[in-house]
Amino acid sequence: MPSHERRRIHGASNLHAVRDGTRVLRTILTEWRWRRAAAGQGDRSYQLAG
Repeated sequence: MPSHERRRIHGASNLHAVRDGTRVLRTILTEWRWRRAAAGQGDRSYQLAG
């Protein structure tokens, strides 16, 4: 199916692929580290006892 795009009505694009992609990746990694640390709170007790 062909795609018909119209000209932008309000100026130039606000998309900055590298900057926005880096920001998204940083947020994903931060969430991943936070969840991993939170999940590891209960798992570390066996390591400290031994």
